[in-house]
Amino acid sequence: MQRIALLLAVCLLAPAAHADKHKQKIAIPIDVSPAYVKECGDCHVAFPPQLLSANDWQSVMSNLEKHYGDNAAIADKTRQEITDFLVRNADSRGYSAGANSTRGPLPKLTETNWFRREHRKITNTLWTDPQVRSASNCGACHSQAEQGSYRERELRMPGGARHEHK
Repeated sequence: MQRIALLLAVCLLAPAAHADKHKQKIAIPIDVSPAYVKECGDCHVAFPPQLLSANDWQSVMSNLEKHYGDNAAIADKTRQEITDFLVRNADSRGYSAGANSTRGPLPKLTETNWFRREHRKITNTLWTDPQVRSASNCGACHSQAEQGSYRERELRMPGGARHEHK
């Protein structure tokens, strides 16, 4: 009887542990490039590199003078260091599918099938809220985004409301 109870407990808890572990796989890798954190993290959350493909990251990094409407140019050596880090840690699980925007030359992680599925219940009203401003402002709702964690239990919506978005 104890063996059956233990087996049942493992079967019931394993999916939850797997789901949390799966969510962690989109965190910033431990070997994060300090240049990436400094250069990219100065303007926005340093996005987990797994959210775009290697080709997408190369596109983003190849023309930093026109980086989503801003000039984000950096020294060639630093650009290459960041590009190498992003490509080395790029998507290998399908998160980036759909990132190639039809509205411009650069891929957008906010247009990936994964992002859209994860945020499907978020209304346009929230995206345009003055505290959020855009879908790419992860830190507005994900309280631990700076640390590379996007767990649902860490969500803090504008106005203090909690929201389960799955």
